[in-house]
Amino acid sequence: MNPTHQATALLIASNPFTRGYDKLYIERLLMIAYEDGCPPCFRPMHDSQAHLPDDTLQLVPCIFNDDFALISEGQSILNELDGCCPSNGLVHQVVYAVIGEVFNEQCHVADFDSLKEAKSVVLRLSFETGHYSRAWEISTAHLTEEALRYLEHRAGYFYSSPTGLLFEPFVLKDCNGIGCS
Repeated sequence: MNPTHQATALLIASNPFTRGYDKLYIERLLMIAYEDGCPPCFRPMHDSQAHLPDDTLQLVPCIFNDDFALISEGQSILNELDGCCPSNGLVHQVVYAVIGEVFNEQCHVADFDSLKEAKSVVLRLSFETGHYSRAWEISTAHLTEEALRYLEHRAGYFYSSPTGLLFEPFVLKDCNGIGCS
């Protein structure tokens, strides 16, 4: 890892305002059993069969590769696609995987049996509550010495002109602290 990336990762990891997952999305996957004793694999369905409803995709044979799966029973498959899928398996169920990013790394969050459940979780994890409905408590450990001095300076001038920032610092006399609104 290069030093610039390390510094960025450290800054993001220590940022008290960072929360939750970024770039959440839902991926429809097939859970496929393919060999006795092997754990199931998960593959997206090929675009040519994406229209197939979930309830028709249980305990049906399929062919697959590292990138996608095709239902092989009752479906016509183009020869060029058939040749791309060397493995055979049995679809056990459709899974809706919720995937997001944490500190710029892709992260599998959870699997759900229905698209409705997955959408509900994505909505809750998205924190779509607006920027002004959040409150944080930070300590001097989260601030550089220069940033702390700046806040102390700004908080000391009650009648100074607005900073043009999206917040205004003020003195908390009871606890010898600084607040921001």
